[in-house]
Amino acid sequence: MRNVPSSLVVAAALLAACFAITGCGGGGGSTGGTAFYGSIEGNVFVPGDRSGASLAVDRGDSVPVGYSPLSGATITATVGAEVRTGTTDAAGHFLISGVPQGRATLRVTPPAGKGFREYSSQVDVAAGKCAKIGSDGRISLLSALATRLTMTIDSVDASAWPTVVAHVSIMDPQADAALIGLCARDFTLVINGSAAAISSIATETSAGVDPHQTYVLTMTASGDDPGYARAEFSAAFCGRTGSGNGYSAMPTSFVQPMPGASLSVAYKAASYATAHPGKWHMGADMPGSINARVSAIAEGEVTAILISGEDGGVVVRHKVSADISTADGATRDIYVFYGGITPTVAGGATVEPGQALGHLRSHSEGPHLHLGVRIGQGITSAWDGTLVGGSIPAEDAFGLTDGYTDPVAFLTSKAPDNTPL
Repeated sequence: MRNVPSSLVVAAALLAACFAITGCGGGGGSTGGTAFYGSIEGNVFVPGDRSGASLAVDRGDSVPVGYSPLSGATITATVGAEVRTGTTDAAGHFLISGVPQGRATLRVTPPAGKGFREYSSQVDVAAGKCAKIGSDGRISLLSALATRLTMTIDSVDASAWPTVVAHVSIMDPQADAALIGLCARDFTLVINGSAAAISSIATETSAGVDPHQTYVLTMTASGDDPGYARAEFSAAFCGRTGSGNGYSAMPTSFVQPMPGASLSVAYKAASYATAHPGKWHMGADMPGSINARVSAIAEGEVTAILISGEDGGVVVRHKVSADISTADGATRDIYVFYGGITPTVAGGATVEPGQALGHLRSHSEGPHLHLGVRIGQGITSAWDGTLVGGSIPAEDAFGLTDGYTDPVAFLTSKAPDNTPL
C-alpha cells in the first residue's frame, strides 16, 4: 500500500468537514453537524374532509384531526445566493439538508390546482442543528380564495403585569379551520397603546363544542400597571393578514355586566371602520352566548329603550362617586348603553346593581353586548359614530369624543354611587 502524504490527509479531512451536512428527526441523518451547515424539517397539512370531525390539533407529528398531509409540495430554502430544495412525501414531511447557516427564506409551494396559497417565512439555521418549520414543526396552508385571516381574541390576562398572556384563535375563513404554524414573528402586538414583545408562544386546544388550536402568547408590556390590558393584535400568514382586539377583565367596583366575559372589540378600534365603512366604535364589545344575562353595573334609571334591530338595547343613567369635568361643567351622571340585547325592563324603571336588564340576542357578528359610556349626556341612537374626513373625531379638552369615553378605562378608574336616585 502506498503511503499518502500527511498534507493530503489533512486537506481531505477539511473538505469532508466543510461539506458534511446534518439531518434531524426519525433517522433523517446525523446530528453531528459542522461549522457551516444545518437542516430544516417539517410537516405540511391542509384542511381535509372534516366529516363532522372536530378541529382539535393533536400534539406531536401525527396528522391533526380534520386535516390531511400535503404531498408533492416544493420546499425551497434560500440563504444569500445559495438555494436548497426538497419535496413533501405522502405524510407531508420534508427534510432539507446542507442548508448554510444563517437566516433562510423558506417557501412552501403547493402543487398546482390544490387550491392553497404559498407559504413563506424566515427560519434561523444554526450549524450542525435542525431547524423546524412553523412554531412546532408543522404548518397548514391557507385556502387560495381566502382574502384575510379571521382572528379572535379568546382571553387576555394582565394579572401578572407587565406579563400579559392572551389566547388567540387564527382561522382560515374559507375552510373554517384553525391555521397551524404561526410563529412569534408573524404577530404584531400593541398593549395599551405601546408596542409589546412576545416572550413565548405555545399552542393548546380550546374547550367547547368545536375545539380547535389556539395560540397562547406571553407578552411583556411597558409602563405602570393600569389595572387592565387593552391588546391589539395583527397577524400575517401565507400573504394574508388579520386583526383583533381584546381586553383583560376589569378590576372595578362596578358590577360586571356579564361576569367572566372577555372584551373583543375595543373602543375606537381601528379595524372597526373596515367592517363598518364610515363608522367609529363608540363602545366596547363583550361576546357571549344567545340569552346570556346582562346586568346593570350600578344603581340607575332606565332612560330609553332603543329599538334598532339586532343593535338595539337599553340606556341607563348611573351616577359615579366623584365629579367628572366636561365642557358643560362638572357632572356625576353617566349614561350607559347596553346594546345587542332583548330588554326585560321598561323605560323609566329604577334598577339595582346586578339586576337583569335583558339577554343577548342573535347578531350577524355573533351575540355580544355593546357597552357604551357617555358622560353627562343622554344616548338616543344605537348606531356608532360617523368618521369625519375619514378619521375618528378628535377628543376634546376633557378626553371625550362627542361625550363618549373608553368604557373599560372609565369603569376601572371610577366608583359608582349606589344611593337611590
